[in-house]
Amino acid sequence: MTSAQTDWPVSALQAFTLRMAGHGFPVSSTLMKHDRLYALQQLQLAHTLADTGLREMAVELFRHFERRQSGLALAA
Repeated sequence: MTSAQTDWPVSALQAFTLRMAGHGFPVSSTLMKHDRLYALQQLQLAHTLADTGLREMAVELFRHFERRQSGLALAA
């Protein structure tokens, strides 16, 4: 498990996990928060599904992830 914790926006993460489950892909919120590789794999998987709204959610979450990794979210 990758050690750094990611603080996702709660409502965005909940919506993402529910939408992924609707496609038959259960997503662990706990792993999304504590395992960067798992989180990125789930966001990547979302891009392969035929669901524009889900892809938009994945992009939003990935941008949040990038800001957190770069420290920009902390400065904002």
